[in-house]
Amino acid sequence: MHEANVPTPSIERLNAVREEIASPRDREFFDRVWATPLHVYLNRIRAIGFAALGRVLDIGCGFGQWTLALAILNEHVVGLDISRERVRAARVIADALPMERIQFQASSIEEASFEESRFDGVFSYSALYFTDFRYSFRKIHRILKDKGLFYFSTNDLGWYIYNIIDEHNSSDDYNSREKAIEAIQNTICYFAGEKWEIGIPIIMPKHMIFDQLRKAGFEIISEGADGRVNIAGVEDVTSFYEETKYNLTNVYEVLCRKR
Repeated sequence: MHEANVPTPSIERLNAVREEIASPRDREFFDRVWATPLHVYLNRIRAIGFAALGRVLDIGCGFGQWTLALAILNEHVVGLDISRERVRAARVIADALPMERIQFQASSIEEASFEESRFDGVFSYSALYFTDFRYSFRKIHRILKDKGLFYFSTNDLGWYIYNIIDEHNSSDDYNSREKAIEAIQNTICYFAGEKWEIGIPIIMPKHMIFDQLRKAGFEIISEGADGRVNIAGVEDVTSFYEETKYNLTNVYEVLCRKR
């Protein structure tokens, strides 16, 4: 499908969807992601080689901005998110467009039911830290076809230290400092083999993640700070996050292939 032939959501449609979102924090998030022009997401996806694939899974699709871009460049996309409200909003936006190749499902990756070797690519932007990522890696490996691509972005310790010190994006119903402290506590429990809480982030230390990926059966193609993986040599690729915070790794991305 050519990008020029795909209408983007109208301002009226986006405003109507926004008005139905109950959470003030979700509305703020919706405003941020849909204020970004579609070509920014398209260029990021082209850069990581997620174009001209068959079936693609978008884990943690949120309000569907990445899902829409993936659907423009690939044959069929399934958007998966644990939030029913976000899935509903994403579906309303997609339904306004001639995008029959998009489907949405309200579920976590742990609970979602997909047959083995179903997808040519699995994409996840800023979501896997909400999951048991070691299990998620193994499951993603099972549902990918041979040589299938797996891309994800995630947060290292620098992101949470930044939130503790600077209180990034705090609001009336969200305290980023408290959430970062909860994430550190949850991470300690997760790696210590103690009870940890679903829905609270787990820090994914970069140096440990590579080993976990290899154990799950992946070959690492490329990795780097947010927006730095560019195997296709695409110009004008936008990064959303700084490489480090307080001299610690902040947000990073990894592109893999199933062995």
